[in-house]
Amino acid sequence: MKPIRNLSLGLALLATAGAVAVQAAGTNAPTAATNAPAKPRDYRALLEKVRVKQQERNGLEEVQRGISAFQLRTGRLPTELSELVERGILPDMPPAPTGMRYAYDRTTGNARLAPIANAAVRTNLPGSANIVTPR
Repeated sequence: MKPIRNLSLGLALLATAGAVAVQAAGTNAPTAATNAPAKPRDYRALLEKVRVKQQERNGLEEVQRGISAFQLRTGRLPTELSELVERGILPDMPPAPTGMRYAYDRTTGNARLAPIANAAVRTNLPGSANIVTPR
């Protein structure tokens, strides 16, 4: 039993000595042990990112529900997303995030967000989706 106790004591001493005398990489000088507080996180920016992501998801889900409702009422898929507003399924198109647009596949009836390439975008128009003007 003595060898085990000595081994345990030796390991404990090594662990303690290793924690106290930490050396800087590439030098023989020990580093200063600081208990500096962690950098504060910007929770407002984090919450804003989450809010924007949730709005994107909500808008896309609303468009997809509108497509399903259109199909139930008419027995066919809409040819364009603007038909959802024309037929009164949606009061207006939810705004797409800045730099994005709703892409619609007529054959499958799926909508998705796609980046706008080579277009000037005016956003935040009340009661309408983003307006895309080709360049």
